[in-house]
Amino acid sequence: MRNEGYGMRPNTRFCPSSFILRHSRRRGVIAFAALVMLSVLVVVTLAASEEMALEARAAQNRNAVRQAYLCAYTGIDYCLYLSRLAPNWRSALGAGGWLFNYPVGGGMVAVSADDPGDGLITGNPLDIVRLTVQATCGRAKRTLTILTQPPPGEALRYALCSLSNKDFWLGEGICVYGDIRTTGKVKADSGVSLAGNIYTLPGQTVQSTLLDGDTQVIRTELPVEAPPVDFAWYQGAAQSLILPNDGPNYAMTNARLTPDDNPFGFADPEGLYCVDAGGSEVRITDSYVVGTLVIVNATKVKIAGGYYHTTHLKQYPALLCDGAIEIRISRNLEEAPIAVDFNDDGDTADRFVSQIRGVIYSSKKITGFQTDDDPGPFYISGAVIADELDIWGRSFHVSYDTDLAETAVAGFQGEGLVLVGGSMED
Repeated sequence: MRNEGYGMRPNTRFCPSSFILRHSRRRGVIAFAALVMLSVLVVVTLAASEEMALEARAAQNRNAVRQAYLCAYTGIDYCLYLSRLAPNWRSALGAGGWLFNYPVGGGMVAVSADDPGDGLITGNPLDIVRLTVQATCGRAKRTLTILTQPPPGEALRYALCSLSNKDFWLGEGICVYGDIRTTGKVKADSGVSLAGNIYTLPGQTVQSTLLDGDTQVIRTELPVEAPPVDFAWYQGAAQSLILPNDGPNYAMTNARLTPDDNPFGFADPEGLYCVDAGGSEVRITDSYVVGTLVIVNATKVKIAGGYYHTTHLKQYPALLCDGAIEIRISRNLEEAPIAVDFNDDGDTADRFVSQIRGVIYSSKKITGFQTDDDPGPFYISGAVIADELDIWGRSFHVSYDTDLAETAVAGFQGEGLVLVGGSMED
């Protein structure tokens, strides 16, 4: 009888070869799975390694871009420093390259300069200068285009600025609205009104009647430098005036002088006019001026009667003289008595309060300002700058134009350049 015990199928025999085959197949599957997993791990590892390399290169590139950016601004700062080293930087540095492959940290900088207006850096002392900066660090490059311009000079911060150490005189009746700057003593008559501070050198006395709760005396060791007024440039830029003779002197009487109207020659659209006195005196009486009046080689400039003068462009002064200025205002400026239409409105019935609006400068002394018992009011709005000042007046008012603290005037600019705008390119 055949054994048909529990768990054994009839006619089934154990086969070693089939058993081995089945186990080989299992080992093959496991090996293949292990190989696949190993391949996946290798791919993941390579991808992670590549990602890390990319991240490292990206970090290096970001650092290089940032370094190039900082190098560019360092180049700008250095060029601004160069422009402050010498008062003649426009001609000394000129147009073209200011820096060539200048090393900054791990980068290099090159800077070139030009005038985007008329192309002449050595022209107008207030012209904008464009700095083009190229900085490289590794493969990173930065290009900056920066606009710069001279700042206002120190002398333009004050209503009255005396540059010498001679006594500074304020006469009876004058009212000053703004700060005073001098290197000498400050003296005043009674009846003087000051709404502002007084700056002077240590040890120089100040009249006690000028001091009240609103006025401080500020001592400073540094005197104000004389403005860098280039009279030769003004002579070249301005329209020449040929004034008639009054004996040995030159005279401008009952005249209207504007950018559109010049009775002594060709009109200048910028209102720049120059008189070369050739060693004589220039007398201006009962006249109306819109623009800038430059007077050179004069023993004295004397302004008398009624006078109305305002600048045409704020980048230029009102009155500029390399000699002394004496102002003797005795009345308002009226059209009717002399039958002159000063403001070109078609009649001669207007009356103008005597005034000067803008910067007044003398490289010597300014004195004045009012005469007669009832001269009417006389106003100056701007800044009065001279080597020496001696002024008075019964109804004379000097007020500071605050715009001068922000906007330079040609010939009264500060040292070097400051930023006024710009752009960046990758």
